[in-house]
Amino acid sequence: MKVLRKKLFFLTSRDRQGTESINNFSVIFPPNLMHVQPNELLRITLVYFSTLNSFFNINSTNNTFKFKWNTGNFTTCTLTPGNYTLAQICTLFTSTISTLTSTTVLTVSCPDTTNNYSSWILNTGTGTATIDFSLSDGLHLIMGFTTTLKILSLSTTATKSTKCMYSGSPTFLQLHANMPPQNCSYNITQNSVNYSDILANIPVIVPTYSQILFQEFSGDNNTFEFPAKGMRLGTVNFYITNNFRTPMPLVDDYDFVLKAEVLIDDENEHLGVSKQMLDLHKLQTLNLDHYFNRS
Repeated sequence: MKVLRKKLFFLTSRDRQGTESINNFSVIFPPNLMHVQPNELLRITLVYFSTLNSFFNINSTNNTFKFKWNTGNFTTCTLTPGNYTLAQICTLFTSTISTLTSTTVLTVSCPDTTNNYSSWILNTGTGTATIDFSLSDGLHLIMGFTTTLKILSLSTTATKSTKCMYSGSPTFLQLHANMPPQNCSYNITQNSVNYSDILANIPVIVPTYSQILFQEFSGDNNTFEFPAKGMRLGTVNFYITNNFRTPMPLVDDYDFVLKAEVLIDDENEHLGVSKQMLDLHKLQTLNLDHYFNRS
């Protein structure tokens, strides 16, 4: 493919319409800004992305769980979204469950030096109680468990959590663009790899309230190449998901730069040049043969 022309689009979620959210908005690309001929292809690449790491470790996607009593009854609990330290998460979790009765139902101690919760103690009732984290994305990881079900027994002895506590911040962000899907990702519903509208995975490797910066240096990664000639951008919807593939509740706006390139299939051009070179070599061979075979 040969690049005929290219253009950079500097975009930001701040320019969204009043009815749109930071996490889900559309941009209209007028045809005259990137004209594409019927025999040309369009390729879009994410070259820059920036936002603030201000995501809550307890947010609207991971703040709900069920507390099941040994009688079979259960209560749905919702944590208040926010950015909490490990000790504050312990306090928030136990206080939420404690509002179910007049007594303290559960005690969770602060993490020890290995970042495991050092104890989960059920203080009331008989038999067992179960905490069901299946309503949330990753809350069981935040609370230090490998599975979404945690069974607690009535005890005065410490029950250590089985997994190192997870900070709650996403390990990466996925920027989606509803252009014709050419990239692939795992589809949970179909249990297979399938086409996806993910434009790029953006790693989150900075502390809370620091700037997340992403730049493309390798050239052709994080790219959409339109599947048919003559296709144009039109209206493109952008949204962001977290590493659990659910919409990311963003607090701050994000800026990004898209590079649009118009391509042409130059295979015929190369074939033409090759044919001319072959004809030239034939003529040279005939001339040499005539020269050496003179009488």
